[in-house]
Amino acid sequence: MRAALRDVPAAFEVGFDLDRDEVYVSYDAAAGDAKAATAPMVAAIKRAGFEPWLKGAGWPERVESTPLAAGR
Repeated sequence: MRAALRDVPAAFEVGFDLDRDEVYVSYDAAAGDAKAATAPMVAAIKRAGFEPWLKGAGWPERVESTPLAAGR
């Protein structure tokens, strides 16, 4: 998943909840409204063979996260 999102400019950080089989992605709000900013992420996730769904803001506390690229 990290590899699929690494080239999406607005994607900032990815987190995983392995107990629930969920992936969380944060993005740079300066990229525009949520629909415009997440469209390239959704497309990249689909190309990687997953079926994404959008959730509201915030991550569960137990999610471990890592930045997608240094300096972003």
